[in-house]
Amino acid sequence: GERLRFIAQAGFTRRFEIRYEVPYFDKQQKNGLSIRTAYNENKSIAVRSVDHRQDFVRSEETMRRVATGELIFSHRQSFNNFHSVALGYQSVNVSDSVLIFNPNYLSNGRTRQRGFYASYSFRRDFRNNVAYPLSGWLLRASGFKNGLGLIGEVDLYRVELSFSKYLD
Repeated sequence: GERLRFIAQAGFTRRFEIRYEVPYFDKQQKNGLSIRTAYNENKSIAVRSVDHRQDFVRSEETMRRVATGELIFSHRQSFNNFHSVALGYQSVNVSDSVLIFNPNYLSNGRTRQRGFYASYSFRRDFRNNVAYPLSGWLLRASGFKNGLGLIGEVDLYRVELSFSKYLD
């Protein structure tokens, strides 16, 4: 059941990703592990909002580069309950011309921002079919913290909660 995935994408975003997944590494089939590394670059990015619309800057040079490395641990507590914890590192670099349009694109007018992050997610799934549910419900909760204090360039929190009810 192990998966090794390579992704290469061209176009608006050039993306390269390698992901290795071990869905379950124990005999009880409750714990899994995934390792992912990715690199994205854009020649066109949204640098600000003007009148509720994104204002894009396009160039022949690369405007933004993002490199990510991540380790994800998953745990299936029961048939319907899933937990996931991720630890990662991300580095974002933008060209100097981005700061002309938005000096606060990254914190403190920097062209480089990097940091470690952690996330936790929980899913309670009682749908009759994952691909096309007709009955049941799904609860998702997650928390994300970018900037764990090791490198003081980022400090971002995000909490999400969603509930879906499916009816025939």
